[in-house]
Amino acid sequence: QQNYATTISSLENVTTELCNNNKLIRECNNRIMQQQ
Repeated sequence: QQNYATTISSLENVTTELCNNNKLIRECNNRIMQQQ
């Protein structure tokens, strides 16, 4: 049971990080597009 909770918590953390990374990538892409 503890392993499941730890795994789910880890997956949630990774998902949050990926979402944040996606936002940063979009911001970077927008800036690149504006510069061209």
